[in-house]
Order: sequence, then structure tokens, then C-alpha cells
Amino acid sequence: DAKSAYYLVFSRVFQFGIGAVVVFLPPIKNPLSNNFISYGGSLLLAISLFTINKDTSYPGYIALLPSIGTAMLIYAGILGSPHVNTLLSNRSLNYTGLISYSLYLWHWPVFVIIKYLQYDMSLSVIVIAFTCTYILASLSYYCVEKPLRYREISNQAVFFQYFFIPTALLLCSVMFVGKSSFQGDIAKEHYQLLNDKEINCFSLKPTKKMPDLNSCTSNISTPPDTLIWGDSHAAYMVNFIKELKVSGSNNIVHISHAACPPVIEPYFVYNKGQKANKEKSCVARNEQVMEYIKTQKFKYIYLIARWPLYIKGNVKENWRDLNIYMLDDMDHVSTDIKQNKGIFEKKLTETIEKLLALNITPIIVQNAPGNYKDPSRCNQINDLLFSNRRNCDQVAKYIIDKNTEVNALFSILDNSFDKLKFLPVQKLLCNKIKCETTVNNMPIYYDDDHISQAGAILLGKKHMSSANNVLQEGIDEFYFD
Repeated sequence: DAKSAYYLVFSRVFQFGIGAVVVFLPPIKNPLSNNFISYGGSLLLAISLFTINKDTSYPGYIALLPSIGTAMLIYAGILGSPHVNTLLSNRSLNYTGLISYSLYLWHWPVFVIIKYLQYDMSLSVIVIAFTCTYILASLSYYCVEKPLRYREISNQAVFFQYFFIPTALLLCSVMFVGKSSFQGDIAKEHYQLLNDKEINCFSLKPTKKMPDLNSCTSNISTPPDTLIWGDSHAAYMVNFIKELKVSGSNNIVHISHAACPPVIEPYFVYNKGQKANKEKSCVARNEQVMEYIKTQKFKYIYLIARWPLYIKGNVKENWRDLNIYMLDDMDHVSTDIKQNKGIFEKKLTETIEKLLALNITPIIVQNAPGNYKDPSRCNQINDLLFSNRRNCDQVAKYIIDKNTEVNALFSILDNSFDKLKFLPVQKLLCNKIKCETTVNNMPIYYDDDHISQAGAILLGKKHMSSANNVLQEGIDEFYFD
């Protein structure tokens, strides 16, 4: 546990012990020996600078280098002034040592804020950061650290003045940032989170139980004529569908499950070498959905998913680096991610055939373009004071390349089924050069690839104002390259 090893005293006690040993060592009066020890300690510290990095298991044996090196320097300077110790004794370095604890405390927020505001660590930014850190550390040392060190104060005053009151202020500030207009308005208007009140029929966690469909049906007094079915992209696009006002679609119900594409028997695993499992949450849920469909008289069913994920089998965006393997049946073992396209084509084709046999019009909805980095965070930071404003849009070529195989599959389906409809989404945001992450200067993403609920409304209005036909007869409208 790297964090515990770094912060807890049990794994650092040997370093304190090395310092304690120096107290009891008899001083060396020989200047030559002191210089030798001083140079040796400096060498260990220099080696530490070049051997310890972010990949080093620290602390550990490697922590002996800086610990023993520092102890040697201190020990050599107890009597006399070796060359290195003399150099380290100049007034500017002495002052740095004097305020070193305040420097340690203040450097962290300074550098974190710079990174959060999206500034690159150029030489000028580093100079400004160090200057700010030194100023704050000096103020902290003279106004807080030094007065409190020598002040006589009761234990009761310590508790109330320096623990209770600061803690109360900290808790109040956390509540303010979380609930007030500082962040709350942005979250409510543009980056609405999934919760039971907003998207009742979205299952974020694995479950084999169907939700209460009355809670997410437009009008519970009449049978639904339209179903929205898919994964988390379907959940986020509900408001988009509701904006379309499709003829004959008056009562909409939606059922969505995280990482669960709207196909029959969606067997897939995340680790190579596993077999399919009949009891998987996604498989069980989609069986229930198909049984539910048979009991209703749906006119339309919108199929919405993060299509490239299931067809390409790999996603490397934002913090993710994920592989999934589509499986044909329960006896199938995952072996090659390239099999995904053929297996998923088969599953989706069978699903469309079953829906058409029930006299239902299936509508494939294109997933939002998606982005390599999170545009919601980018747009939010751009609104902050002193932020280094950056272009939050995505290069179109990245989106085109990611959807090439998906569009090829949809072209095959388009040629196979006359009654199949398509609903383009990506061309609402993309041209040949870039894919925008705002509509009318309003951020529309919840994270790196999900449209926010407020963003879905904006996209729906844009589609209605630009489309000749709400639903497209063919796949051609999907392309923007």
C-alpha cells in the first residue's frame, strides 16, 4: 500500500532512527574526516536525485540513500565547517531551511491550482509558482508559525481556537462549494448526474430485476407505444428522443442498463480466456426486456448504445483502458478482440429481425461522438477566473476513425432491412475538421462521452431545426467525412 507506506510512521521509523543515532555519535574533530563524510553524504543525495522517481517503491531500501546522506551532512557539520556545509550555510539557504515547513505546506496547493487551471509547467510558470510559494511560506512563518511557537496558551484555547473553529469553517466551505451557486448551478444546468429521480429506469449497478416501469413512462394511464432500450448512452439520450415529437410516438418508456447493449444474448467478458455466463446481469436483463416487448404493442423501439465499444472491443479514453470480448454462446471462450465485429453483427441482426417480426420499427440511434479527454471538465475550468482557456473541441479524424467499423456494420444492416430507421447524432456536432462540445455556447457533455441531460435537450432541438425528416430512411446521414 504505497500511500500508507509513505505517510504512516511505522514504515518511516527507520528514517527517524537514523536521525536519532546522529545525536549520540561522538563528534569528529578531524577536518579531513569531516570533509570526507560531508562529500560522501552529498554524493548519496545526488544519487538519490537521479535514481528515485515516480515509479520507485518509496520508502523502502532506496530511502536509505537520502536518509543516510542527510545524516552524514548533519554529522559532519557538528564540529567545524566542511566545504559543502559552508556552502549550505549561506543566508539564502538558511532562510529556506527556516521556512521549509511552510514551504512544504504551501507548495502543494500552489502547484495543484496551476495544474487544475490547465497551465503547462513552462519556465515562467515555474518561476511564478516558486515566487508565490516563497511569499506565502514567509507570511505563514512570521504570522502563524513563529507567533504560535512562543505563545503561552491554554489547552482549552488550543482546542476551540485552533481545532474546533477551523474545522467548522472547513466543513461549511465544503458544503458551500458542493451546494451553492459556485458549482451547483453548473452541475444542475449542464452536468446533471444520474440519480433515481432523473432517470428511474437506468440500472447503474448489475441487477437481474426489472425496474418499476411506471416510474419512467410518459403516461402510465395508457399503454406505451415507444421504447428506448440500451446502455448508459440510452439513459442520457432520453431527453433527446422526447424532443423529436415523432408521429405515432406519444407515450415513451425507457429501460437502460450500464454497459449492456440492446441485443439478445449479449455475452461478453472483460478478461481474455473466460467463458460466457447465462446469469450475467446484462443477459438476464435483455431477456426480460424481450419478454416485456412481446407483451406490448410498440410502434417504435430506439436502440442506443456506445456502439464502437462493443464492435471494436477496446476503448482508451480519459482514464479508461478497457478491452471487452464479445462471445457467441455460453460455451464460447474469448480469444481475439477482432471477433467482436462478426459476433456483434450477428446479435444485432437477430435482434432487429425479432423486432420486425413483431411489427415494430427499430431505430438505431448513433452514439454521441465521444472525446479522448473530458470536455465537461475542460469547459467548466474555462469558466474559472485566471484559467488558461483551451479549445475543448475534438479533432474530427479521431471520431471518424473510431466509428469506421460501426458505420460499415450499419451500412450492411441498412441494405438488409427496409423498415430499419436511423437517427444521426454525430453530424449535429461534427464537420470534417472538428466535433464541437457545445451547442449555442452551452456545454453539452456529462463526461468524456455521455451527453448530459440538459445537453440532450439542446441536441434534440438542434436536430428538429435542421432535419428534413426526423428519422432517416438510410445510413448516409450518419457520415460527416
